[in-house]
Amino acid sequence: MFKRLLLTGIAILILFAIVVAFQPTRFRVERSVVVSATALSVFAHVNDFRKWESWLQWTRLDPDARIRVEGAPSGEGAVLLWSGNEAIGAGRMEIVESRLGSSIRIATTFSRPSAGTSTTVFVFKPQDGGTLVTWSVEGENNFFAKAVCVFVGIDSVLGPDLEQGLERLRVAAETRSR
Repeated sequence: MFKRLLLTGIAILILFAIVVAFQPTRFRVERSVVVSATALSVFAHVNDFRKWESWLQWTRLDPDARIRVEGAPSGEGAVLLWSGNEAIGAGRMEIVESRLGSSIRIATTFSRPSAGTSTTVFVFKPQDGGTLVTWSVEGENNFFAKAVCVFVGIDSVLGPDLEQGLERLRVAAETRSR
């Protein structure tokens, strides 16, 4: 009886590992919002890590998180280091490309709770009376992330965070523009 249970358990683990192995290796999540402010005004809120605390919702998940900005004051070479609770983990972000009023590309390295990397891109497109801001995050799923994706899609996990962040960015930029 015990041997049969053990073999069944091993078979289930092997089947699960096969299912996990066939999950997508890459992920991409994207959200957009229209902000009633100029592209340059919204761009300024993202291009300077020191301004992120006013709109980034992740900092509210751990008020005691240690956040430090290094390198350039803004734009290419600006670095944000963070370390917090399990909700936000720890890692490093660096602005690797900054095109004035147009786009920002950020390389992110996570060290905790799970090691990994991703690329974040913000695109700012002027529209009548405002700016369309698109925030995308893409990267590779490690085995752990693939296992989680079997039960919950990355879009449903990360998407709401991007939506909340964009809404806070919209409010910060529109308040500043008034």
